[in-house]
Amino acid sequence: MNRHRVIYTLLVWLSLIGAMTGTLTAQSSHTIVNDKAGSLSNKLTGLEGVTDLTIKGVMDASDLVAIAKALPDLLRLDLEVRADAL
Repeated sequence: MNRHRVIYTLLVWLSLIGAMTGTLTAQSSHTIVNDKAGSLSNKLTGLEGVTDLTIKGVMDASDLVAIAKALPDLLRLDLEVRADAL
C-alpha cells in the first residue's frame, strides 16, 4: 500500500511540473502600432520572449533588421499596412 502511495505522489508531482513547464514555454503575442518608418526599434525594448508579433502601420528595411535583432524567439510576424500608407 505504501509503495502505491509513493508512485501516486510521484505521478502527481510530475504532472504539476509538466503543467508548469508548459505554462513557461507558452507563446507570447504582442501588437505594436508604428506611425513612422524606421522608428520600430524604440518600441521593441522589453519584448524578449515574444513569439507572435503584429505590427500595424508603416515600416522600412531598418525596422525588419530591428525585429531580427531584438526578437530571436519570434515565430510569426503579421504586418498590417495602414490604408493611408499605400
